[in-house]
Amino acid sequence: MRTLKNVMLAAAITAVTILQAVQAAPPASASAAGPAARAAAAASAAAGTGGPPAGCRVVRTPHGWEVICGNGGVGPGGPGGGGGGGGGTDTCKLFPLPPGYPFPYPAPKGEKWMWIVCQMTEQTGLVLVPTGATTANPGVTPQELLQWALAALSVPAPRPATAPPRGHAGLVGLAEWVWLPASQWRPATAQVAVGPVWAKVTAVPGKITISPGGGLPGRSCAGPGTAYNPKLPASAQHTDCSYTYPQSSALQPGHAYQVSVTVTWTATWTGSGGAGGAVNPPLQETTTFPVRVAEGQALVSGGGQ
Repeated sequence: MRTLKNVMLAAAITAVTILQAVQAAPPASASAAGPAARAAAAASAAAGTGGPPAGCRVVRTPHGWEVICGNGGVGPGGPGGGGGGGGGTDTCKLFPLPPGYPFPYPAPKGEKWMWIVCQMTEQTGLVLVPTGATTANPGVTPQELLQWALAALSVPAPRPATAPPRGHAGLVGLAEWVWLPASQWRPATAQVAVGPVWAKVTAVPGKITISPGGGLPGRSCAGPGTAYNPKLPASAQHTDCSYTYPQSSALQPGHAYQVSVTVTWTATWTGSGGAGGAVNPPLQETTTFPVRVAEGQALVSGGGQ
């Protein structure tokens, strides 16, 4: 895997070298800049806030956590990769771009656009840096690197355990327990660095939200829930993370409720020079699965046949 990532990094650097050779490339419109340029725009707008720009939100995509804005722009993860991974430090480098390369908008006074290439997650894209910045002296800010760290952050999709176990019918009036194993309830981190400048994101799971399906109201519980112990009587156990169905699933599509379990993660970040703060809104991951619920008398009559 490390060899493959090194090959990807080499390919990205080669692509930058080719771009630098295209000195006569004609200017293009901002819309032609593609996802990488829109990524830089989102990152730049967030630079002074320590979080997503106004009108933007952080969402999970197949490529990692990305900043989605009202104009359709996204965070890092343009041509060449984006997202995945998590943990460790993703080392990134900046490269100059040739004249005429399409930018999302003119660089503000005292700044310029450069191409960023990250090794661990293979993220590439555009970023604003001070005019005097070079590959050796990047001048990128922790706030800009925050967006790249968010895109590199990987938190697991919840794989909840239930009682009764999945595949076994529940019972009207009987609590359906939901919990997450300890292996799924621990912090996730991602760190990105360009030279001495760095940003680190830490996400901590905070609560579980159960959406029972069928138009029924949901409920939330703090923490991972309590594991059900089949060796103990039900009267000797208690959980704050369960749901009790008032009616069977006989009239539901497929004769089952479509249950969604969502884990909400609270994220904070730190960076070089004392930068840091909260990441809003919180991050969320959801898993959906069917649950059959039977009437009590149906189970009794069925068991006697």
